[in-house]
Amino acid sequence: MSDYRNYPEDWIHEKNAPTSMADELEPLCISVGLYVKPSARMTVTVCLPPLKQPGQSISNWDLMEKIKKAVSPIELSSIRVITSTIELVRFEAELPSRKILAKVIKALDGYTLKVMGFFEPLKVRAAEAKSDFPTRHDWDEFFRNSNNMNELEPGERPDTIYLAKMPSNWFKECGSTDDSMPSEHVLQNVFERFGTVRCVDIPVCDPYRRKMSAQISGIRTTGFSFGQEILFEGYVQFVEYISFVRAMDFLRNKKLVKKMPDDRIFEAAIKVDFDKNKHLSDKNIQKRCVERERLKELEKQKISEECQKCEKEEGNTGKEYVDRRSQSEEKHRRKRNQEKRLKKERLLNEMIAEEERKLLIAQRKLESRRLLSVLFWRIEAKLRKKDSRMKISSRDLEEDLQSELETKLRQALLREQEQRLRKRIEAKMILGKLHTTKSGNRKD
Repeated sequence: MSDYRNYPEDWIHEKNAPTSMADELEPLCISVGLYVKPSARMTVTVCLPPLKQPGQSISNWDLMEKIKKAVSPIELSSIRVITSTIELVRFEAELPSRKILAKVIKALDGYTLKVMGFFEPLKVRAAEAKSDFPTRHDWDEFFRNSNNMNELEPGERPDTIYLAKMPSNWFKECGSTDDSMPSEHVLQNVFERFGTVRCVDIPVCDPYRRKMSAQISGIRTTGFSFGQEILFEGYVQFVEYISFVRAMDFLRNKKLVKKMPDDRIFEAAIKVDFDKNKHLSDKNIQKRCVERERLKELEKQKISEECQKCEKEEGNTGKEYVDRRSQSEEKHRRKRNQEKRLKKERLLNEMIAEEERKLLIAQRKLESRRLLSVLFWRIEAKLRKKDSRMKISSRDLEEDLQSELETKLRQALLREQEQRLRKRIEAKMILGKLHTTKSGNRKD
């Protein structure tokens, strides 16, 4: 794959150098901060090789990312697919500045992309996008070949510009609210720099315009509307042909730019064309006035019929209203009486419940007193019984001690007698041995 380092030095410098949008701005109306800048659009065509394997495909998103990477560090303002076939994929890309358009085209034209799944690199062709802006030849030929046009009448000759995709917030009166419509006066002041403006029309500012037929309403863009319109379409008609030509040449292949007080810049890709439907011709203006008056009358009739219907219903229902009123009052009276009766019953029930509660408290107090007296009596009986048991046990203890003492004394006396007897026996035995010894000595 090619590398941008192989490009000429001036191309590298241009890629790395920041481009200033302010250098390309041309003032349209400085008082409201409107400018124009040239659009820089190009087409990039990627030629695809024949697909040899079944199910083989290529991602358009992948191709777009590779194209963006090829022109890096320059960032494309936008890129979209306009044609996708088996043989090629064509993209339309927009650059932030027209100064670098030629060099970007030169760099991309002949560039090769290496895509996964394909052995051969894909060739890229780049060229400046063809402009769809009408030329002088286009409107001259249109009005010359149209049979129902009269070049002497305004609106039936090349003098009216059709504008679409115009941001509503950029054309509001100073100090207006966010939900206000774009101002025809502001639009006229913006385009008076090219010459005297004969007439200006913004269809969205007319509340009856959507109810008119498409031939005279001037509304050419249709779609869903979510409350306040973000974009609008308008018509500007000049008195002189040269003013129309100046305006068309000035807006050719341009984008509308809004410069905020804090130097922030916003762009809008507006659509500019010459009017082909005689929208601001005297006949169509008169038709719209007649249709507007008719719609107003219908609206008034509808409101009047609704009022009459309401009055008729009120007249027919007068008696019914009185009956309903009396029934309602009777119902409220019965309801109040029932509420009073229920209140008395509730108070009586509360009094009975209070008396029952007091009686229950008295009964509980009496029962508690009886229970305490019985409890104290039982405790006293237990204490008496315990005292008697303690006295009996003390006497038994004294007797046991006395008997034990007597037993010990008796045993001590017996031991003394036994010792005395043993001493006596030992003394007798000693005396017997002495007598035996003496008698033996005598015999000798």
